[in-house]
Amino acid sequence: MKNNITIKRSDFRHPTREEIRAIKHLIPKFNLFNFQEINELSEILNNKKPFEDVHYLNNLYWWNFLLSNRRGVLVHAYEEVLVHYKRGVPDEFKKYNNQDFVNRIQFIFFCETYLYLYSSFKDSLGQLLNVYFKLGVDEDKLHFNFSLVKKIPDSKIKKLLGDFLTATNEMNQIRNSLAHRYPMTSPDYRTSLKFEGNSPTLGMGAKTAIPPSGVFDKIVKSYHLLSSLLDVLTLVII
Repeated sequence: MKNNITIKRSDFRHPTREEIRAIKHLIPKFNLFNFQEINELSEILNNKKPFEDVHYLNNLYWWNFLLSNRRGVLVHAYEEVLVHYKRGVPDEFKKYNNQDFVNRIQFIFFCETYLYLYSSFKDSLGQLLNVYFKLGVDEDKLHFNFSLVKKIPDSKIKKLLGDFLTATNEMNQIRNSLAHRYPMTSPDYRTSLKFEGNSPTLGMGAKTAIPPSGVFDKIVKSYHLLSSLLDVLTLVII
């Protein structure tokens, strides 16, 4: 007989001020670029800048402005991930009590939120790099991936971005599974069907999944890698 667990709305809790204070030292800050807002009309009439230059400076500022906004919500999602995991999310279900289930629901929700925002931040960074290096990639077709990195003319930055993509590849796969495929964070009980000639073979689900501790470790690693990446990029792209 299965045990039923009742979870009420009142069981879900936002992080307290004390919980946020307790994790602040675990959240490295990362820098953004220092592109300045311009007065387009003044640049054209007074400084005699060509339209192309005005367009270039305008777009650099606004992509950086967008990155600033995305950084804020990304940091907030990361705080939520840290707090809910530290409240208690065991890897084994048999060790769960009622509050652990609440913690897990909130933890998984904010993990998915973080992964979405992380991917969005990377693509916005790719858009800024596309403008800065004048790569000419169509905005609607741009993705922050190895194809984009290969187009960057600066060899040091190209290697820096390539190393970042390699280091975060596994987390990117988790994010893609959550958005487009069967989640790697959920036990897979699906059968598989294969054919050898005309003979079908039915395989049973592997039931494996990345445990909460594994997802947590990869998210922490990804945040620190992004922080380190921007620390370097903001020194060389000015």
